[in-house]
Amino acid sequence: MSYIRRREYPSGKVSYAVAFKDQHGRWREVVAGSRRKDAEVLLRRISQEVAAGTWGRKEENPTLSEFSRSFLEAKKDELKPSTLKDYSEVVHNHILPILGRLRLKEITPLEVQEFLLRLQEKGVSSATTGKVYRVLKVILRRAVALELLDRDPTVGISPPRVERKEMRFLTPEEVNRLLEATEGTDIGDLIAVAVMTGLRQGELLGLRWRDVDLPGRRINVVRSWHAVSGHTDLKTASSRRTVPIPQGLLPILEARHRRMGFPPPSSPVFPEEGKSKDRRNLIAREFEPALERAGLPRIRFHDLRHTFASLAIEGGVDLKSLQAVMGHANITTTAHVYGHVYDTHLERVGKGVELALQGGLKVIRLARKDRKDAPR
Repeated sequence: MSYIRRREYPSGKVSYAVAFKDQHGRWREVVAGSRRKDAEVLLRRISQEVAAGTWGRKEENPTLSEFSRSFLEAKKDELKPSTLKDYSEVVHNHILPILGRLRLKEITPLEVQEFLLRLQEKGVSSATTGKVYRVLKVILRRAVALELLDRDPTVGISPPRVERKEMRFLTPEEVNRLLEATEGTDIGDLIAVAVMTGLRQGELLGLRWRDVDLPGRRINVVRSWHAVSGHTDLKTASSRRTVPIPQGLLPILEARHRRMGFPPPSSPVFPEEGKSKDRRNLIAREFEPALERAGLPRIRFHDLRHTFASLAIEGGVDLKSLQAVMGHANITTTAHVYGHVYDTHLERVGKGVELALQGGLKVIRLARKDRKDAPR
């Protein structure tokens, strides 16, 4: 029993695959490519091999290059285009040049360990090496699920430790300088929303006016923007969230809404020629020149998100509330990223109490009679 399966993707691309039962009665599927003619040829060959009981002798131990190709093809329906592009770049730029020729069953924990060492010898950063390791792990786990491998050879092998980069927070005085230097401009409005809500860059560029509830002073974060995939809905419950519009941000958004001529709800809040802004143009042409005008050192746009978090902590926001507003999947992530900021804040509280006591803070002692009547 076998047939040709046709798939059409949102991009308009079409691919064909042969679905069939092998000689052991298990359903299989082999991708043929974008032409039906190739699928028909593959169907005839597979049917002959299944009938002869020889199908799968070679395919059950494909090379990593062969398996990665089918893996990426299968992931087209599961991943966002931008994520699939990242996977594909990692596979073709880092994994296949070193491991591609090996058959799956030849990839041992020792091979994985030596692979990571070779990446480092080539000058690949620890962060990128960690990313490559994670993609390789996903691929090999898929091979385990398909019973092509008995165990995942990445188990027990750790990627190099990534040293946490020191975060750059803008002080309240620096934030005011930046906002003053960009007041009334597109980049100024974008910076204001970033630093007062903590939204990620893609979330900011994905905002539409229907997501901004000015009377209710809330922003509904439901989608993101990427140059490859365009507008995509946020998938996780933690990423989809509602954040408050601070009092200082409300007039900025109201003025922007007026300047744009009260656009329809479906319009982007930060458009560029009718669509959302391009990230690279935003950084090179707008954000970095804005920093220069304000006399501030060059920072990443993402550091505005860190600035929001530090200001929230200074204002007394607890860790759980910060997690919800930042859109972190769990509180462990929030504690890992911002725990040291909380520690510094708490140290200042302790020192403040200590200074107050050293400055002659009076301790009011109750008289004996008052102590007797005092509630216990």
